[in-house]
Amino acid sequence: MIDRKRFDRIKDIIFNSSKANDIQINYFKNTSFLTRLANSYIHQNVHENNGNIVINVIFGKKTGVASTNDLTRKGLIKALRNAEKIAKLSPEDPDYPGLPEGIQAEYYKQFNQTTDKTTPKQRAEMLKEIVKLCSEKNVNASGFISTKTDNFGVATTNGADCFASASSSSLFIITDKGLGTGFAEEIQNDFSKINFKKVAKIAIEKCILSQNSISIDPGEYTVILEEAAVGEMLTYLTYFAFGTKGYHEGRSPLVGKVGKRVFGKNITITDNWNHKKASGIPFDSEGVKRSKVSIVKDGIFKGLVYDNYYSKKFKMKNTGHALPPGMVYGPLPLNIALSKGKTSPEEMIRTTKKGILITRFHYTNISDPMKTLYTGMTRNGTFLIKNGKIAKSIKNMRFTQSIIDALNNVTQISNLQVFSGGFMGGGTVVPKLKIKQFNFTGKTDF
Repeated sequence: MIDRKRFDRIKDIIFNSSKANDIQINYFKNTSFLTRLANSYIHQNVHENNGNIVINVIFGKKTGVASTNDLTRKGLIKALRNAEKIAKLSPEDPDYPGLPEGIQAEYYKQFNQTTDKTTPKQRAEMLKEIVKLCSEKNVNASGFISTKTDNFGVATTNGADCFASASSSSLFIITDKGLGTGFAEEIQNDFSKINFKKVAKIAIEKCILSQNSISIDPGEYTVILEEAAVGEMLTYLTYFAFGTKGYHEGRSPLVGKVGKRVFGKNITITDNWNHKKASGIPFDSEGVKRSKVSIVKDGIFKGLVYDNYYSKKFKMKNTGHALPPGMVYGPLPLNIALSKGKTSPEEMIRTTKKGILITRFHYTNISDPMKTLYTGMTRNGTFLIKNGKIAKSIKNMRFTQSIIDALNNVTQISNLQVFSGGFMGGGTVVPKLKIKQFNFTGKTDF
């Protein structure tokens, strides 16, 4: 539900109770529901209702941040006093520019009444139908269906008064039969638009195809990465290569490469909160209008996103990408979109003489940030492609691969994109990718 009135009450209490030079308020209200499935039985139904406020108090070039989930008047005043104490005890930051001039905005395009009012019975009925489809093929089903509504409010003493509400529905299904497993997911703003039959069909087909898997030797292979794998890979790239703070501290592999080619010519990446498949909002945590930013264009690194602090410090345009006060990452692009190509998913397989189709990754991490060396396992559907056809299921393999090298070795990009969930309210919009010379360093027995 939309919670604008509570936010108005909160900001009035805080603004009228402090003599700080400036104040920044971020309000978060999350209402979420989840119905979980395991071994084809519903075993969990939960509801969370969380509210939180973050207060940034400013005295000159001193700042103090405090947060609380006690949103009573007493709780808010206590958090405010804590922030004031922290600010007065903190050293001055000579680079602190103060708060930017904020905008006034309300954004409800991403709020969906159907999703917000979804009942446990509706979620259970969807999972019941999925179990029925799986049972017809003697396949077990696990996973979840979740619905949530997030409210985000920003208010500052420098003019910002912003509020947004966004809804999301996520269906995540893993199927299993013996050691063979399959996976499919779908994320929609509108619960009623989730095509659960299609999701179940994909997961079932992958599970059945995954029976009697064979082992293949580690080495370099051409791979086709489906969207879940591409989205996760790009999320890591966002943290370790596109983070503005890391870049200016010399911790990004892209340092000094603005205007230079860093990926293949077929790679274009933007941060676009307003992409038709994205779930972004039009302002940041300081109440600054969020801009669409070209990060990579035809393989050339164009630049980064900025908030007020880093834009003033490095004489760049503020693109409206401030994270909430107290977060250590610096500005990040939260709504990454990798441009689609011209190849159908079927053609990507048909034109592969020998390769591996990867459904998703599991247990991933970055082992060398400066090389974007990325390692993890394949999971829930890994298949050998021979002469343009899926020939056999293969047992899961460990990969160790530079993301930068991978994005220099993309030979085909699918003509479809999907939204893949991300972090801190963002997400990625991605196609499938065919990549040559993807490096596998180990194999498993399952």
